[in-house]
Amino acid sequence: DLVTTFGTPNNVSANINLSQIIFNGSFLIGVKGAQEYVELSKKELALNDEQIIDQVIRAFYAVLVTRENLEIITQNKTNLEKLIFETEQYYKNGFVEQLDVDRLKLSLTNLNTTIKGIELQVKLTETLLKYQMGMPLDEPIIVIGKLDDFLTNITIGIDSIADFSNRGDVNLMNARVNLQKTNIKRLKYEYLPSLVGFATIGSQALRQKFDFFNFNEPWLNQRFFGVQLNVPIWDSYSRKRTIQGVEVGIKQIEMTRDIMIDGYEIQFENAKTELITASDAYTSYQSNIQLAETIYKTTQVKYKEGIGSSLELKSAESELYTTQSNYINAIYRVLIAKQEINKLLGIL
Repeated sequence: DLVTTFGTPNNVSANINLSQIIFNGSFLIGVKGAQEYVELSKKELALNDEQIIDQVIRAFYAVLVTRENLEIITQNKTNLEKLIFETEQYYKNGFVEQLDVDRLKLSLTNLNTTIKGIELQVKLTETLLKYQMGMPLDEPIIVIGKLDDFLTNITIGIDSIADFSNRGDVNLMNARVNLQKTNIKRLKYEYLPSLVGFATIGSQALRQKFDFFNFNEPWLNQRFFGVQLNVPIWDSYSRKRTIQGVEVGIKQIEMTRDIMIDGYEIQFENAKTELITASDAYTSYQSNIQLAETIYKTTQVKYKEGIGSSLELKSAESELYTTQSNYINAIYRVLIAKQEINKLLGIL
């Protein structure tokens, strides 16, 4: 039999293949889209941070309110204890009745009950503040500041203009629109041809025996260079339908954003109205509290001099406590209304 063999039984080759995109529109747009996606993720984190900051600020104001309320009522208790002591001395000397002393002691009992409740509120608001800040709940917290310290620049909130471009959620919506518009560009660029350059550099050895480390035998070097052009011809309109779907998605995002902004405009006007009302109430109670303190002190003097009754003293005391409570609540309303405006405008 005649047997014919082609080639050599032992072959070894080593190649290095290189390729470089010379032009690919969708790839270039894809890089831009990746950058915009990173920005979108950053805006999502920023929006989450805004929400946390707003919650922390509101919790902080609640702590200040309960602490200042406790401070005022504790001072009222001190004043009342002093009055009770003086009234008991008058009673011993026969200038007042036991009923007068009992009425004052009843007021003190009610005041002590109120103080215990406010002390619990202070602990509760401090716990909420630590929770919003991510602090361990069993660790102590030091809160510095007074409510009055944060009542500056109220007119800035009243005179502010409805501009929601700094809001995190509005920026997030705009980023989503931009990302989808970039996606449309990428899809349209896929209609364009793409050009890729390539090169192959290699060497090959053909041996009858397995002696490739014998460098006396030659190796065959080879080099290839070229370009590859890809031209899209037909895609059954699938890309066009995809683009149309993305365009519909963009319109939905824009519509949702516009509806959201319309809602913010309504909330903004309500917040400004609340800030104006609360600011007027604060100014009124600020003068009323001084008047109520004067009335209470005058009534005490009249009572000590025997020309005033314990009922008048009790009424003046009740009016003072009510005015003090209204004053603290008015400050809190101002701060919360101002914070609501800042939140709506994205100022945190």
